[in-house]
Amino acid sequence: GAVTLNWADQQKTLDANSAFTVAGGIADNANITLSLSNPPTAQQCAITSATIFSNVTADISGVSIVCSDLVALNVAVKNYFTGDVIEGAEVNLAWEDNDVAMSRTATTDADGEVELYVPPFTGRMSVSADSENFGEHSSIINSDATTEELSSEVLLLPINGSETFVADEGANIAVEGVQVVDLPAAAFVNPDGTAYSGNIDAEITFIDPSSDPDIMPGDYTTVDQTSGAVLPIQSFGAVNMTFTSESGDELNLADGETATIRIPVAEGVSNPPATIPLYYFDETAGRWVEEGEATLTTSGDTPVYKGSVSHFTTWNADSLYESISIIGCVVDIDGAAVPNALVRTSGSDYIGTATSIANSTGQFTISARPSSSVFLSAFSGSQSRTNTISTSTSDITLENCLIVDVAASTVTLSWGENPSDLDTHFSGPAVEDGSSLFHVYFSNKIETIDSSTIYLDVDDTSSFGPEVLTIPTLPHAGSYRYSVYLYGGSSDIQASPARVELNVLGETSIFSPPEGTPTDCWAVFDLVVDDAGVTTINPLNRWEEDARSNCYAPSDLTSDTTEARPTTTTTPFRKSIESKHYAK
Repeated sequence: GAVTLNWADQQKTLDANSAFTVAGGIADNANITLSLSNPPTAQQCAITSATIFSNVTADISGVSIVCSDLVALNVAVKNYFTGDVIEGAEVNLAWEDNDVAMSRTATTDADGEVELYVPPFTGRMSVSADSENFGEHSSIINSDATTEELSSEVLLLPINGSETFVADEGANIAVEGVQVVDLPAAAFVNPDGTAYSGNIDAEITFIDPSSDPDIMPGDYTTVDQTSGAVLPIQSFGAVNMTFTSESGDELNLADGETATIRIPVAEGVSNPPATIPLYYFDETAGRWVEEGEATLTTSGDTPVYKGSVSHFTTWNADSLYESISIIGCVVDIDGAAVPNALVRTSGSDYIGTATSIANSTGQFTISARPSSSVFLSAFSGSQSRTNTISTSTSDITLENCLIVDVAASTVTLSWGENPSDLDTHFSGPAVEDGSSLFHVYFSNKIETIDSSTIYLDVDDTSSFGPEVLTIPTLPHAGSYRYSVYLYGGSSDIQASPARVELNVLGETSIFSPPEGTPTDCWAVFDLVVDDAGVTTINPLNRWEEDARSNCYAPSDLTSDTTEARPTTTTTPFRKSIESKHYAK
């Protein structure tokens, strides 16, 4: 690459890895300052010698310019429920380096993607995204100084409601039967702090993490303001609110102004406390910050937490909890340690997560709520099986390591409160010639075909999920069907709403129920393996009329099912692939 050297009113483009001489533009006894501009896209450059020269009377020599490579961060922004890419989303990357706030911003392209370049860095980064008709969301990236490439996927929730009001008049905004926010008159200011007068566009997004804690921005941690210790929190529901001026600027409350907000209690919460601390998400630090308190009440028929706030971001009704540690290790299928693997816990009977990075020998220590049921898994280019751990009041040391298989894939099913029980069904050829089928479901959670064992790791029967299917390999050529069956509840799959996430080598495909009249069986996708071991993901996304039989033993698995179906992803499923570092 090349870089531009600037001095006085002169400039010159310098080629990489070469000596340079520039002449002219320097008068006797001048004061000269050297600077750089237009560095290569993927590098940062600095003058490592002196840059200020006073009363110049002779040639300046010994100027040294050093450029170093930056880390590429690839960010994809998508619709949480459909997986559709979002063009024009505003992306902001924030982190702190030696207590100095750093940031990068960009806008996603037609593929919903953006590439940002950052210096090699060890620590946490917060990548946030927002787009019209979607709520803001932030994901956390754990980076280290040796990382050459990072990837992050930010999934945005569609807004629940919007309203336009006059700033000087204030507003009381209701969404889906909930009085969400009471806004005083003449209370908003522009980004520069000046009073705003005019129309305001409000967007409201409810965040109920009952079925998937990952829809909450950031992670479930806060920092003790006295000790600096990082502490775990659990959520009881959250809401995101954004207010925009007629010119598109983001507005906020003026100093000294407050608004009353109401946060719907998450559907998966039982026995919510009468009062609870309020936390807001700090996008720069990537942490939740305690500010204020909320009281349990109702708005219409909906239980809500009501409190007062002095600014707008994502507000969360949370509480701290004492934690215990789970101690273990991460290995690959050959038993070798997997350093820097991302390890994660997620509450089964509470709403909260924790993450940890395995050390150079694959050892990890991660927190979880005591006396609880916890999901535990590891990620390193792909995901381990999902283990269910019952915690007590003491730390736990696992007997067996978590095993990460780079060829493995996972399918995660989640849904709402009603119907209460949706079931995973996965079928495919049990023998090479496809003359008989295997069937993995709640009564047959483990199926071994040749040397491959397929696991239904988690089978949820009491609303929300998740149900997690782990597929190390697909042993035979042929078609493998994933379907969802309605087992119990008075509502239907379409209204739940249900969501299926397929993860193949870090690449995610998302499925939501199709339109039309729902039946008890949702045929989601086929995995079709050819004789060379290449797997094609064929989305079906259709309702089966003969629901029970087609969910339990699909009749078309042994026939040619690929002809009329679009192909979304092709990947060598049964062959070893070099894994990449994916940030989740």
